Amino acid sequence: MGTLDPETQRAAARAIRRGPVPADPQVRAAAVRVIDHQVAEMRSRRWLSIGGFVLFMVLSTTLAISQSSWWWLAVAFWVAMAGMAMVRPRRLQRLRAQLVTS
Repeated sequence: MGTLDPETQRAAARAIRRGPVPADPQVRAAAVRVIDHQVAEMRSRRWLSIGGFVLFMVLSTTLAISQSSWWWLAVAFWVAMAGMAMVRPRRLQRLRAQLVTS
């Protein structure tokens, strides 16, 4: 986040994770920069990530069928991770729009 003091950085990170839109324009601008960076990173690796999750889902399913039913927990985990990889960029974009229009 560049030259921001640690408290401003923490406030921006908190706003991205769960908090309300910050009143301080400097914190909002920092949060927008972080969101832009995160979305760019996610988009650049999106298909690689989803492909990896699918690969591990297939592997876990194979192990669940051939070895132990406990592997179904791993299948559920990889399904959840793939879902998050698809939903998170859209969630960040909506949050960015809120930060920009505030």
